[in-house]
Amino acid sequence: MEGSIEPKKKRINVFCYGSNHPEQLFRRLNVPILDLLSRSFSCSLPEWKRVYCGVSRNWGGNSVANVVRSSGEEAIGYAVTLKKDEIKKLDEFEGYPTWYTRTEVKLKVIGESSKAGEMVDGIVYEMIKPEMLVQYTNPSPAYLEACSKTLSTNIYLSQPHRKPYSTAAHKIKLEVWSQPTTKFEFMHEAEASVDFLQITDEMEVFLDQSE
Repeated sequence: MEGSIEPKKKRINVFCYGSNHPEQLFRRLNVPILDLLSRSFSCSLPEWKRVYCGVSRNWGGNSVANVVRSSGEEAIGYAVTLKKDEIKKLDEFEGYPTWYTRTEVKLKVIGESSKAGEMVDGIVYEMIKPEMLVQYTNPSPAYLEACSKTLSTNIYLSQPHRKPYSTAAHKIKLEVWSQPTTKFEFMHEAEASVDFLQITDEMEVFLDQSE
């Protein structure tokens, strides 16, 4: 059953759909990128939609991502399995419990692994501050770049052997929908790349063995 929860389990899957790409989580949680990647997987959040609303001082006073329930839709991202103390750290950056709440959800594993299509338990940070839900201004270029890194991570994790892919083969097309009316604003396009993760051959070997 969906609802706001406390992290009672020792580890829990946290769905990342906005700026929380592995590099940002490394800075926020002080957890090595390799460690984060080894416990991450590509997935979607069925029956939810990515939208943008509110204002964020961290992103130029512009709107940031949120998710809302939407029949027949799905939000694309990735999930990372975090420990209870790591979730507590992330709470501080997400403005929990004032700005965002944690909502229990079902995540759908995507990609080419044997687990593709499976539904797994997880949580998502959902914006709840009333005055933020009715405000919208175009997300900043820096924020959209961060979201593109999150979607690039989704593509990277979905590959069977997770080798760095050619950016020519993958294009990020990020639809920007505003809340509260769920109005389409514009399409942000970017080349998919995981160069920002600085993945080495040794890291690739470790990740392949950890699957």
